[in-house]
Amino acid sequence: MTGMRVAPILVVLFVASFAVRAADPVSVTKAAPKVERKTFDPADPKSPKPPLKANEIALCEYVFRIEVDFRFAPVSVTPAAGGFRASVRIDSVAVRLSMPVTIWLPKGVDDHVRAHEEGHLRIAEAFYKDAQAAAREAAKGVVGAPVEGEGKDKNAAVQAALQKAAAGISDRYVVAVKGPTDEVEQIYDRITDHSRVRDVTSEAGVKLAMEEWRKSKK
Repeated sequence: MTGMRVAPILVVLFVASFAVRAADPVSVTKAAPKVERKTFDPADPKSPKPPLKANEIALCEYVFRIEVDFRFAPVSVTPAAGGFRASVRIDSVAVRLSMPVTIWLPKGVDDHVRAHEEGHLRIAEAFYKDAQAAAREAAKGVVGAPVEGEGKDKNAAVQAALQKAAAGISDRYVVAVKGPTDEVEQIYDRITDHSRVRDVTSEAGVKLAMEEWRKSKK
C-alpha cells in the first residue's frame, strides 16, 4: 500500500510595515514545485524513513506553502482587558507561493509503485498550476477592511491583527487549492487501491480521478 500526505498549509508572516496604498494592492509570485525523491531501506534501522502508516510502503508528501508580506496603516490602538486592542487596515499584500515535495520510495521498489507516487505528484501539480489566481483572490479579501487583534502590548496587538489577516488568506487558499487536491487524491487512491490494482496505470488513474471529480462538481 502506498501513501500520500498533504501537510497543513504553512503560512509565514513576513515584515509588516506602514505604507500608503499601492496602485495594485495584491501581488503574487509562484515558485515552481521543488521535488525531492528519496530512497530508503526498510530493513536498515539507520536508514532515514518517511512517516509511513500501517501497510504503507511508499509516500508522496507535499506542502502548499504561502508567505505573506503586509503593508498596513493603523486605525486605532486602545487599552483592553489584559493589554491592548489594535485595529489595522491592510493596504497591500505581497504573496509568495511554493510547493516543496518529497517522494519516498523503498529500496528495490517496482516501477508500478514508483509511477503511482508520481501520479500523486501530478494531481498536486495540476491544482498548484492555478494557485496564483486562488491566492490573489484570497488576499483581496483582507485588503481595505479593518482587522482587529489583541495583545499584552501595542506591538503584540498589531501583530495579532496581522496574523488574523494572514489566517484569513490561508483559510481561503485552503478551500481553493488544498481542498480539491485532497478530493482528487482520495479518488485516485480508491480507483488504484493505493497501487494494488496492477492493470490501472498511474496515467489512467489520474485521468479517471480528475474526470470523476469534475463530474461531481457539475
